[in-house]
Amino acid sequence: MKYTLIAIVNDDKEKRAALYAGVRDFSIEQVILLAPPEFHEMKAIEADFHKFHISTKQILLQGNSWEDVFSAINEIAKKEKGRVLLVNVGSCDANAKCAATCAAFVNGIKAFDVMGTDIMMLPVLKFSYYSLLNEAKKPLLKTLLHSSDGIALQELAKKTKMSAPLLSYHIHGTQKVDGLKQLGLVEIEEQDGKSVIQINMLGKLLMKAH
Repeated sequence: MKYTLIAIVNDDKEKRAALYAGVRDFSIEQVILLAPPEFHEMKAIEADFHKFHISTKQILLQGNSWEDVFSAINEIAKKEKGRVLLVNVGSCDANAKCAATCAAFVNGIKAFDVMGTDIMMLPVLKFSYYSLLNEAKKPLLKTLLHSSDGIALQELAKKTKMSAPLLSYHIHGTQKVDGLKQLGLVEIEEQDGKSVIQINMLGKLLMKAH
């Protein structure tokens, strides 16, 4: 099986060795390198991969925030559809590692970390998280995305023109179908006697990158 490896690079040279860790363990034919605009060692890294006859692509990140890394990997998953993707989270700092792991998880991409000289595969879904969001749940999340302070369930029902039972179904789910709450995309709390729902960080990342 041939892999396309996704890896994040930065100026932390202690992490640099981890960048090449997957080469000896996986049959990699292409590497997509994510790097901040100010990174100046890309040519040297590309030359190293070319020694192994591995082609490279590079994508410049606008920053190093969760949203930047998450969106970049999500976009790669769309464009490289049909390829077998693999994410190396061992070559970046803690912030980018969390974002990359999260992106791999929701897109159903295999990922690994590097511990010393050992590779540790991470537990991820075998399918894309987006496949769990039907065409009714997406509009709900989009509405919540524009309600930064949360919104009362009754008001949400009016905005989305959903009945209370249908809204409850999409939010709370059933024994067989997960709702937005079970999927970990929203939070619900009582405020002044009303149930208020708010999209959380994972839900925001999914919607902004979708």
